[in-house]
Amino acid sequence: MYHSIAATGNSLNVPIEQFEEEISYLKSHHYYFLSPHEAYAVLKTNKKPRKNIVWITLDDGYKNNFDALKNLYKNYHAKATVFDIINGQNGASFLSTYQLKHLKNSHIAIQNHTFHHMDLDKMTEQKQSSEMITGKDNLDTLLHQNTIAVAYPAGHYNQFTPRLAAKSGHKLAVTTNEGLAHKDTGLLSLNRVRVNKGISLEEFGQIIING
Repeated sequence: MYHSIAATGNSLNVPIEQFEEEISYLKSHHYYFLSPHEAYAVLKTNKKPRKNIVWITLDDGYKNNFDALKNLYKNYHAKATVFDIINGQNGASFLSTYQLKHLKNSHIAIQNHTFHHMDLDKMTEQKQSSEMITGKDNLDTLLHQNTIAVAYPAGHYNQFTPRLAAKSGHKLAVTTNEGLAHKDTGLLSLNRVRVNKGISLEEFGQIIING
């Protein structure tokens, strides 16, 4: 799990040099990079396209993601998924609609991070549904796709959220709970591995394997 790909910024940023080194590490260790649909298939059937698999996700849709991702498939044959804050589109710090379309055409999946990026666990069920449905509908229309995955903002959700995510048309939902994704945790409350700034490639390799 990544957020901002930049040398400076908030505590969640990772420099682009580190990001590219980590992608190169995964490629050299023969990892297969999953799309959301492929991740869903693996989790449902337990059948993997390759022994080593990874689902690269980036939350929020920061504008600096564009430079990090636009040539990812061309250079590494790697796919990734951006969970986009819908209300942030075209803002100064976030990806534009043009960039989102360009990334989609470059094997980067664009998925739902809700409309306003507000804490779902503090909302009524109706409001939670509205945030997820509005986000999904926007992406479906903009990118001519069926959006199947949602990332809960800041990882906050409650006992109602997974059911509401499914009802709003999502097959997968990711949290910020630390660990490897596994169907036993529920396809609508999947763990992820956070990648922090400054870790070594050895440390990176360990968290990819062990969570």
